[in-house]
Amino acid sequence: MSSTLIDDLSAIVGAEHVRQGEAERIAYSADMWPRHQIWKMGGDICRHSPRAVVWPANEDEISALLKCAAGHGVAVIPYGAGSCAVIVRSRSEISFILLRRLRSKISFLWSGMVALYILLFVCVGSGVCGATVLLHGELILDLKRLNKISEISDLDLTITAQPGIVGIHLEQQLAERGYTLGHFPSSILCSTLGGWLAARSAGQFSSKYGKIEDMVISLRAVMPDGSIMETGPGQAFDWTQLIVGSEGTLGIVTEARLRIHPAAETQAFRGYRFRTIETGQLAIRQMMQAGLKPHVVRLYDPFDSLLHSSDDESGGGGAMSSLIQPLKELLGGRMRTINRGLPRVAVATALGRASMLNALIAALPVSSLLILGFEGRQEHVESDLNAACQIMEKAGGVDGGEGPGKRWLAHRYNISFKQSAIFDAGAFADTMEVSCTWSRLNDVYRAVREAVSPSALIMAHFSHAYREGCSIYFTFAGYKSNPEALERLYDKVWSDALGAVVRAGASISHHHGIGIAKRDLMGREHGAGIHLLYALKDGIDPSEQMNPGKLLPDRAVVE
Repeated sequence: MSSTLIDDLSAIVGAEHVRQGEAERIAYSADMWPRHQIWKMGGDICRHSPRAVVWPANEDEISALLKCAAGHGVAVIPYGAGSCAVIVRSRSEISFILLRRLRSKISFLWSGMVALYILLFVCVGSGVCGATVLLHGELILDLKRLNKISEISDLDLTITAQPGIVGIHLEQQLAERGYTLGHFPSSILCSTLGGWLAARSAGQFSSKYGKIEDMVISLRAVMPDGSIMETGPGQAFDWTQLIVGSEGTLGIVTEARLRIHPAAETQAFRGYRFRTIETGQLAIRQMMQAGLKPHVVRLYDPFDSLLHSSDDESGGGGAMSSLIQPLKELLGGRMRTINRGLPRVAVATALGRASMLNALIAALPVSSLLILGFEGRQEHVESDLNAACQIMEKAGGVDGGEGPGKRWLAHRYNISFKQSAIFDAGAFADTMEVSCTWSRLNDVYRAVREAVSPSALIMAHFSHAYREGCSIYFTFAGYKSNPEALERLYDKVWSDALGAVVRAGASISHHHGIGIAKRDLMGREHGAGIHLLYALKDGIDPSEQMNPGKLLPDRAVVE
């Protein structure tokens, strides 16, 4: 490490805000991309490490840091919170769900399936795509010190904030003034405004409020050469959307102005059961195209619905406790072992037969659950919910009351950082979100399931619905006996899944971004447009100083 570089960085931000120790090297060597966890399983805990980690405090320091880094020939990666959203459930509850639903179908896989449910519903990550992965010993610019709200305008209904503010803190300060941004990603407790903008994030209420790119009005950003760019609708060309979604490859956002809304007076929820996914999709499409705007709409496929249906029936608390003893008896005393950890043999049994499990689950007579919610003024919520319920019932939905939606709302932020259990068991789990028009929605779902099912367990839900289309959120999990084989399986699953997405005519991303995981498909998705993206990169960042190797594929791949 050049002492001159560290000295120059320290002169800009202060020596206490520059670190290059072992702790920083390890902590910033990886985000929550599952590939990193697979590497760690093989003992490779720090494959790529930063030159140093720097914490700037303001826009001027960022500008000076970029100029300094360029002078030393060092690339830069802006860093937010490195978020990870994880679903958490009671292990005993999961085990009971499984046995009650599947004992007559697959008794030979009881223990394996218990491990499977723990695997998928105790520790499933949000599936980030490697957008902050270090490839060339880059300099990390951690933006957490830029965490202030500059203004909340009652007249304009806008908020102006810095990129390092954590989402829940932004929302809490708005709530104190009677407002909301309306952006509630499941990672809100551990993700930042800057990260949302970088990845074109979507919150759970996107069908009403839109995605982050629909909320942002203007930006201030430091460009690779250290100059400051301010975007906004008052200019002849509004460059806001050039920066949003660029994943730190074109500059660093230092401030954003966004639209806000009065906080909702009330919320109302309904759960509906549909015999098939297709009828559930039909109901959502008709509702959205009728002009209704639910703040929540989520349709689960049969496998995913198994989990949620058990919520409706279990009642929780004492009722669930009374069912633990029969479960222990059915498992022949194995519950005690499962409660201590994930037995590798159980995971191997379950995920080693992924194709068989996918087929068995598909054959079960399980309906698809749809969760629906509206929020706003009392009179509007009542009328919109009634209109939506009529559409649901006309499409064949069976009303399950408000319970499913309220239970989802209560647990939607059950975020954990205990992914290690799944990798300790020798397996991986990941998620993939794609989007397409209504006319292609079911074809995309079937195509991805068909592509992935032979290799890994797969399930999905449909959310982020709009007049013209919807997002599909896939979850898949796989197992191999050693990290090298597991990494090959992981790559195969992603390659097969993304190939199916492109062939079926869907977009390869909806709100997780591109990063490394999806970059090689950008050429196929954008066609000749990829050369316009290269031209932008060449014009704005010719030396590839900003987050190199992300978002855009290697030119050799396209050529």
